[in-house]
Amino acid sequence: MNRIHSQLLCGLLMLLPPMAASAETMAWALIGGGGATQEEAQRWLDQKKASVGLHEMFHFSKDFPKVVRSDEYPGLKPGLFIALLAICSAHDKDATLPLMKTVDAGIYAREVRVSDGHMNCLGEAAPEAEVVTAPGWTIRAYKFRAPFMGVDLEHARVVLEDASGKIVDAWTPPKGALDLGEVSPFERFNTRDLATGCGYEFKPADGKLLIEQDCMYGHHAAGVADRQSASYEATANNGKLVVTRVRKSKKTHHQWE
Repeated sequence: MNRIHSQLLCGLLMLLPPMAASAETMAWALIGGGGATQEEAQRWLDQKKASVGLHEMFHFSKDFPKVVRSDEYPGLKPGLFIALLAICSAHDKDATLPLMKTVDAGIYAREVRVSDGHMNCLGEAAPEAEVVTAPGWTIRAYKFRAPFMGVDLEHARVVLEDASGKIVDAWTPPKGALDLGEVSPFERFNTRDLATGCGYEFKPADGKLLIEQDCMYGHHAAGVADRQSASYEATANNGKLVVTRVRKSKKTHHQWE
């Protein structure tokens, strides 16, 4: 190639628009368990799917949750396998992470770099009830079903959200019946047949949410159970969710043939 041709080629190249670099954006990875092996991360994921009903609580993006190598996401400590639950914007992370922690307090978020626009955040199930307590503050209540000791039971949680939809506080009703406790004389029976369950009803009122809870702790094979109910009021005060028990029934004992 002679000098004239070289100069002409250089001139043409200078006229071409620069090649666009691969665009990346910052996002937040929501992560469950993990470890040095794929089996460790998969074990955590399988256990949560089976024990707390992850898919009953949240609407996951396609192909999520999943086990991946941490090396695939710049910003994470390399060399690990993780249970990746979602990739979220900062706002969605703030709204979702507190609810994820009701599944497992060890769930955490880490800032990562992803291809521009590639967000795969999860969605919350539709609320059972909601009430606006003050301008910009909303209390929402959710019910979901998840297995407990081999029985599919109803669970609930109540959250306080600000005007942007960010969850600033949350409350989960006590597990099991109110005064029945985790230790029961029924434990002398096979624990696989024990069942602790509560049903919930939510009623919006003026500036507050009324919560009705009806619980039972029993043993199917023995045909016995203790039952108790309670009522709560949920209100907002200075950005905090305040839940007060306003009524509690006496514990009753039931027996059937």
